[in-house]
Formats: sequence, C-alpha cells, structure tokens
Amino acid sequence: MVYIPPLMPWARARQKTAKRLFAACMDRARDPVFYADAAVPDTFDGRFEMVAVLVALLVNRLNREGRTGQKLAQALFDVTFLDLELACRESGIGDLSIPRHMKRMMAGFNGRLNAYASSDLTDAVRNNIFGTVDDIDQKYVDQIVGYIAAACDDLNQKSYQDVVIDNFKWIEFKGIKNEIRQAS
Repeated sequence: MVYIPPLMPWARARQKTAKRLFAACMDRARDPVFYADAAVPDTFDGRFEMVAVLVALLVNRLNREGRTGQKLAQALFDVTFLDLELACRESGIGDLSIPRHMKRMMAGFNGRLNAYASSDLTDAVRNNIFGTVDDIDQKYVDQIVGYIAAACDDLNQKSYQDVVIDNFKWIEFKGIKNEIRQAS
C-alpha cells in the first residue's frame, strides 16, 4: 500500500482524528479481559478480530453521518490497514507476500462490516472471533455478542461530535471469569 500524506489542513485534521479513533480501538482490543476472561484467542488472528470488530462498529457509525462521516470512516479504514501492514511486516511476512495478506484482510474486513451491522451477531462472532477455536463454550460467544451489542448501542446514542472529540472511549467489558484460566 502506498501512503500519501494529506496535503490540505482539513485532510490532516481528518487523519489525526482517524488515528485517535484507531488508537481507541487498539487500546480496547488490547484489553486483557477479552483474552483472559472471554476466551478470545490471544493470537495474531484473535487480536485482528478484536480490532476489526471495533473498527467495523466505528466505520458503520461514521458512515451514517453523510459525506463528512464517510470521509472520516475511509480515513479510519486507511489508518487501520496501514497499521496492519506494518504489523505484518514486523511479524516477518516478506515483502512479496504483503499484498496478498493485505488483500485477504481487507476482503475479510469488508465482510465483517456487513456481519457486525446485522441483527444476528452470534454467527458473526462464532465464525470470526472464535473461528480458529475448535470447541468454544456458548457463554463466551454470548459475552462477546453482548459487548458488541452494548458498544453499538452506546455508539448509536452518541452524537457525531461525541464520537470524534478527543475523549472518545469504548464502554468497559465486564465478562465472566474464564474457568480454564482459573483452574490452572
């Protein structure tokens, strides 16, 4: 992916906002409670899925704001995949393989945009977030579905300005303790 920095002041401000929103997504996606208490796989794929769901929720919310929101949603998408490309490079994926990996991740993300906008989140969570887990207890799927629904409701109740201002925060995840972790 070729990065061209924005030249116009308003485009730089949009990119700065997109970077801040992405940082909020990363901070929430890195919350250990998802991995320790909700059994989300603590792998590259599991972390990608947590970032993807949060970015997808924000992109879907921003897209409902007309042209201004759509441009910010695109900037958020761009910032997200520039960061993911860097993560792929740092994880040792070779330069020749990067385009293939990025194309696959972008296609997957676009599918997740639709999946997380639907009313049936259970299948989306089971297939995406827990897709690499052979046998996952339904209570963990329900926890994540509940969090996504609550986060989506919280985003929908916020005005556009509340979403893009400096103090945007995701709601906290309060899950049940992972019995596997407690037993060991």
